[in-house]
Amino acid sequence: MTLGFRLVDGAMGTELIKRGLVLGTPSSLWNLQRPEDIQSVHRSYHEAGSQAITTNTFGANQMQLALHGMESQLDEINIAAIANVKSAALGATILGDIGPTGEMLEPYGDLEPDDLKKAVYRQGKVLAEGGVSAFLVETFSDPEELCITIDTLLAFGLPILATFAFEQAGSEVRTAWGTTPEDAALRAVGAGATATGANCGTELSLSAYASLARQMRSVIPDAPLVLQPNAGSPQLGPDGMSYSRDAEEFASWAREVLTLGEMILGGCCGTTPLHIRQMSQTLAQESNS
Repeated sequence: MTLGFRLVDGAMGTELIKRGLVLGTPSSLWNLQRPEDIQSVHRSYHEAGSQAITTNTFGANQMQLALHGMESQLDEINIAAIANVKSAALGATILGDIGPTGEMLEPYGDLEPDDLKKAVYRQGKVLAEGGVSAFLVETFSDPEELCITIDTLLAFGLPILATFAFEQAGSEVRTAWGTTPEDAALRAVGAGATATGANCGTELSLSAYASLARQMRSVIPDAPLVLQPNAGSPQLGPDGMSYSRDAEEFASWAREVLTLGEMILGGCCGTTPLHIRQMSQTLAQESNS
């Protein structure tokens, strides 16, 4: 399936920290309290070339919000997040962002599958009725939680982009649950995801992202791959947190992975509108060559 876009946006959290978000504060609350800042980030990415913009709803599920006494505001927060995208990025495809619940499924934790399904359905329903064009289900480590999430969201009839967070495990790359890129890709697509891939991955290099993309492509030759790396590992300095991978490095990396078939590219922690602009230029050059 061709989704109609190739470049999504970059980081939201690290951009909001620059604007004063205190670590530990739910960024989704800013959809209501400081919508102008959320819109500023969306607008910057859209102007940089992002064809699809992600709602600021990564942690806006009932379990994450309940930790801050905000569960009753779930509908209001998710609806406001969609409105912020529409206000700032006219014409962009809107991706409804859904992250993990933060809890572990039985038997490793206390989360029952039915409770997970209810939580996913509740947030998915608000996003779907609010007008998102697709779901971005991102930063998952447990393939079972991801597959249940995908299966639940299929009820809304929208495309689903599903990404895992990988980490270096010796000489290999795996999720925190030990899932390989090949198994992750097969499980996500088998569960009904339209596209799958990877995002975040604090300790992963851009070359590791290219390598895991090749591993995924070897088992899913036709499905689009979604790749949204961090801009390197965070480094704490006198001026706060910084990331080492600059926009030029992202542009060079994009040229490499674009040889691997249908790709949807973007960024995660530490990436900025400049990273997206450089990748946008790379995509334009590739299209004209």
